[in-house]
Amino acid sequence: EENIMNKMDTSIVWQIGVVVRDVEEAAKKVQEIFGFAHQAEVGLNGTVVYDGADVTYMGQKVDGNFKGAFYDFGSVQIEFMSPADDGPSVWKDYLKEHGPGIHHVAWKVADNDKTQEYLESKGLKMMQRGSWPTGSYAYYDGLESMGLIIETLEFDDERKSGEALVEKWYERKND
Repeated sequence: EENIMNKMDTSIVWQIGVVVRDVEEAAKKVQEIFGFAHQAEVGLNGTVVYDGADVTYMGQKVDGNFKGAFYDFGSVQIEFMSPADDGPSVWKDYLKEHGPGIHHVAWKVADNDKTQEYLESKGLKMMQRGSWPTGSYAYYDGLESMGLIIETLEFDDERKSGEALVEKWYERKND
């Protein structure tokens, strides 16, 4: 049995995350510019199943609440988000250090635990991780080495399938 990954198990870019100060205003501007039939609903933590999520930031348990609005642009989702509580988070850090902007690029993975082990072996520090009833996410600091934060997303229906994730834009599933 092979326990150590020798490369990321996916090449699927699922999402680009943008941190903003006011998600409602950002959603209105996206609506105005791109003319979606419906403005994305701004929700706390993106989804109700996230409620009570287990979130750690730099190794410490935090609430990790955010406001989010999600738009699908072809095969890539753009997530607009802002911190929704006063506690520490990667989003609050980013706003303080960089202001609004592209925060992360997210890849779907089959196993967040194995991916964490792999990315840490490559020198990327995990910044924040959270899990909810139907999946989990993690952020890794690749700002100095690659100019971006990597997010990994694992969804239950794909969890630990043992096969590399393969997906074409027209087969995209919402979660």
